[in-house]
Amino acid sequence: MRAVLVIAAAVAATAASIPAAVAAPAPAQPAAKTCVRHDLPVPAGATYADVRSSDPAGAYQLGTWRKGTSENRILLWHRGVPADLGALPEEEGVSLVSGRGEIVGNDNRIEDQHSWRLKNGVKTRLPVPAEAADVAPTAINAKGEIAGLYAVRALEVQRAIVWHADNSYDVLPIPAGFTSSRADAIDDDGTVLGMVGNDVQSRPIVWRGESYELLPPEEPSYVYAYDLRHGVAAGQLEGAPAIWDLASGQVTSLPGEGQFLHINRRRSVQGRVNDRDVLINRLGIEWNLPASSEQGINVVDLDDANNVYGWDWGSNVFAIRWSCR
Repeated sequence: MRAVLVIAAAVAATAASIPAAVAAPAPAQPAAKTCVRHDLPVPAGATYADVRSSDPAGAYQLGTWRKGTSENRILLWHRGVPADLGALPEEEGVSLVSGRGEIVGNDNRIEDQHSWRLKNGVKTRLPVPAEAADVAPTAINAKGEIAGLYAVRALEVQRAIVWHADNSYDVLPIPAGFTSSRADAIDDDGTVLGMVGNDVQSRPIVWRGESYELLPPEEPSYVYAYDLRHGVAAGQLEGAPAIWDLASGQVTSLPGEGQFLHINRRRSVQGRVNDRDVLINRLGIEWNLPASSEQGINVVDLDDANNVYGWDWGSNVFAIRWSCR
């Protein structure tokens, strides 16, 4: 995305040097393309199947499936081959999968709400502070480190938390002047992306261990950061889709309304822009994600090969992979 803006700036500078009598041609916009839609394979007899998460390399995808009105079951694809991992109790859900096939989910029973990790067939409860309620894991990296948040009992605030591969955890520090925090993404080097806020403003933030850095802009604004991959974050700034380069500190927003929800190591970004679900690669080429009906689609993840995952709200809900290349 940054390359597109640099090229546009160079064209504008050239146009400014041309005498007024000569009309400079407008910069050509890359032609939009359409991603190829593929139904993910599902177990025989499935009447419903969704996909909730993919690992960045695209080796694993995680979802649920069922036959008719039967109970939901965990569905894990490995290199395109689906495997049924057993029944999923009504009170439970799955949300994340790592590149090693680890699964993260939640038990949402009111009397004992908690999160868990499923690794090598063993299900382990994720510990939390005594003050924690409404725990929500949000991301997992290649090392098995999990980012998330929890609500503080009796207080209307949240706290960002990270679980390590051995299930120990750290509650992440909050900068002075802010009262609430959340962690939304975790890079493979352990860098965590999230948000901090108070009654006046919210700011995107990255944590590196016990240290942290607030991302621009400094003044209160409508800003959110959602995903992080190889040092580049994706989100929204003043209602426009935006990316942050953590190394340079530069934030770049694009024309239009919407937000970037996912980013990959190629710096392709996926989100909803001007009321359309799209992928935009680093050259600025826009790829549309086709739906089977006007009911639309639900996008959940993006891998490093520019495959987008989600499901379609057509006559039946089935897991979809859109190939955008």
